[in-house]
Amino acid sequence: MSVDTYLRGKNTQGYHKVALEDVEILVAPSLAGMSNTIDLGLKKFLMFKSFSVDVEVKGHHHSLA
Repeated sequence: MSVDTYLRGKNTQGYHKVALEDVEILVAPSLAGMSNTIDLGLKKFLMFKSFSVDVEVKGHHHSLA
């Protein structure tokens, strides 16, 4: 999975934006088009946070990455 946390000056207009608490995820149009569902999870432990993304792909795709 590719993660880009530096968005200054980047055009994110075509991305789907999904917010979960104080985390905003930008989903690429190609990933959204190949997916039946995209589930986001957020876990907290003390002051640490981690998130997960589970994708169910359409058709017979074996992997997106």
